[in-house]
Amino acid sequence: MPRNIDRRLTATTVEELIRTYAEGVSTAKLAAQYGISKTAVLTLLTNREVPRRYQSMATTDIDHTERLYLAGHSLASCNG
Repeated sequence: MPRNIDRRLTATTVEELIRTYAEGVSTAKLAAQYGISKTAVLTLLTNREVPRRYQSMATTDIDHTERLYLAGHSLASCNG
């Protein structure tokens, strides 16, 4: 973890951040709340082996991607 984050956040604050993340608060909101970058939040979570949440695609995006794929586009080009 970057040293400047170690100096800026206490162990108690980091545990609070992790707990809040586990309760569903986004990394962007946590970054704003604690005055650090989103990258720093992600680094904290990764270094402490906190399971990450990933956003799934919306139904309309899935339908659109499926239509492109079935029309012959590569999967890589459909997922952009």
